[in-house]
Amino acid sequence: MLAATTSCTGSTPGIEANPAQVTEQFLRALVDGNCKEVKRLVTMPSAIDCEWVAETSNSRELTRADLDKTEFIIVDEGGGSATVEVMYPGDAGDETTTTDLVRTDGAWRVLFDAEV
Repeated sequence: MLAATTSCTGSTPGIEANPAQVTEQFLRALVDGNCKEVKRLVTMPSAIDCEWVAETSNSRELTRADLDKTEFIIVDEGGGSATVEVMYPGDAGDETTTTDLVRTDGAWRVLFDAEV
């Protein structure tokens, strides 16, 4: 099992972002309501509804401050796919979710479809 942690807000120019960094970039774009960036970071941009991005951003369920405390851990990577564990700290304890990614055209992209 591969484990890598990141909490940086981007990647170094010229250096490809790893799955944890892409997951963080996706969530930050979602929190910021940046539909163009959200679409850039997913496997199926056509499945992204910009109204949904705006509603998610406006809900304030997740904020940039929350993301500053969130850990992104690569728990599995190989064969063109990866899983990132996202650990959000909270008052009632940490909440953990996972994000699946695939390599598309040489870059990591969040698996996203209309069912999400």
